[in-house]
Amino acid sequence: MSELSEEIEYINQNYRILDVVRDYGFEPLPAGPNRWRMLCPFHNDSAPSLIIYEDTNGWFCFGCRAGSDVLEFVKRVEECDFRKAVSLLTGDNPELGKALLKKRAERLLEKKADPIDKVLRELNFSISVALRDLSKARPQEIPWIDQKFFEIDQFLIEKPEVEHSYTFFQGLMKEVASRSV
Repeated sequence: MSELSEEIEYINQNYRILDVVRDYGFEPLPAGPNRWRMLCPFHNDSAPSLIIYEDTNGWFCFGCRAGSDVLEFVKRVEECDFRKAVSLLTGDNPELGKALLKKRAERLLEKKADPIDKVLRELNFSISVALRDLSKARPQEIPWIDQKFFEIDQFLIEKPEVEHSYTFFQGLMKEVASRSV
């Protein structure tokens, strides 16, 4: 195996796409189990069209049709070639590596200190599961479900208060229950 192949394998095994995206300052929103949605930084995006897939450690934009893995994301954000992206991720630039690690640590501390974020993630997960189950039981409801996911994304972008969030998600759960009958 070549040195470059070993570096690629190392990156794919040790760098999670969601962490790298956040390290660059993007804040994707939950879009279902192991999926996140955000505005695509690679084109003029008016609605979140870039989906991050945690289970495959990849991403895809339904707007510009770009997608791939961690390396391709770094290449596009940094506007650099493949070798430079590998170099950035594998630590040939120790200052960048330290900065990314510091950002990651700060983000983790913020998450632990923010109970509102935890409540919003739990509420979003619950409604996502309910909507997924409804789509399986009643495929004719998929257009309505897609609209609800869009409304959830728009709601979460506004960083709502917990009390308002609970009311919003409780109302959605009632709507889902009424359509499940």
